[in-house]
Amino acid sequence: MHVRLVTTLAAALLAVACRGPSTSARHAGSERAPPRDVEQVVGRVTYVAEKTPRIDLDVNGTRRSIPVAEDAEIRIDDFHGSYDDLAEGTRVRASLDKTGEEPEAIKIEILDKGVRTQGAGTP
Repeated sequence: MHVRLVTTLAAALLAVACRGPSTSARHAGSERAPPRDVEQVVGRVTYVAEKTPRIDLDVNGTRRSIPVAEDAEIRIDDFHGSYDDLAEGTRVRASLDKTGEEPEAIKIEILDKGVRTQGAGTP
C-alpha cells in the first residue's frame, strides 16, 4: 500500500516537473519593461538644480543639461548615494535613458575618489 502511494506521488510530481513552468510563471517575464536605449556620458558637474532633479555636465567642452529620474541610482564607489551627493566640480558617469522625449539620467556614478558624501554608506 505504501509503495503504491509513494509511486503514485512520485509519478505525479514528475509529470508536473516535466510540464515546465506554469502559465503565470511564463507570463510574469513578459511584464518586464522593454529594453532601454541607454547612452553613457562622462563629464564634470557644472550645476545641480535644487528644486527639480536636473544637473548640467561639461562633456568634452559641451554643456549638457540632463534631467535626473526620480528613481535614478546614484553610486559612489560601491556605495549607494543620493541626489544630495552631487556637487559642482564632481566628475561623473551618467547613464541616460533615451527612450523618452528627452534623455534622462537613470544612473549616475561619482568617479572622483574621496568625495565627501551626505547620504552614502550602504553598499
